[in-house]
Amino acid sequence: GGGRGGIHGAPLTLMISNIQLEGCSFDGSRLTHNDRDSPSVCTLPACTVAWVDKEAPPLSPAPQERITLPLYYGRDRQAVVSCLDLPCASGSHQQWILCGVALFLKN
Repeated sequence: GGGRGGIHGAPLTLMISNIQLEGCSFDGSRLTHNDRDSPSVCTLPACTVAWVDKEAPPLSPAPQERITLPLYYGRDRQAVVSCLDLPCASGSHQQWILCGVALFLKN
């Protein structure tokens, strides 16, 4: 498995779109800081997700180059749907936590 947008070792994958990102931006390859004039919320590009066993071998990127973010149903952050790993610069985890970075299914 794993060809054309699949996730290696995942028996079932799902393409989702219109996930909202708050607290930073995404440059197409990893999280980036917002500029002063950046919107507080941006829409991520469509992505492929899958549920994988926590005991499975780690997927790329390496753990220090990705951060696990909560995916909430709405911006009120009341209901966590899941968590998604997004790529980030190595060693930048703390700055994203301090920025309150989170993902949302609906505005």
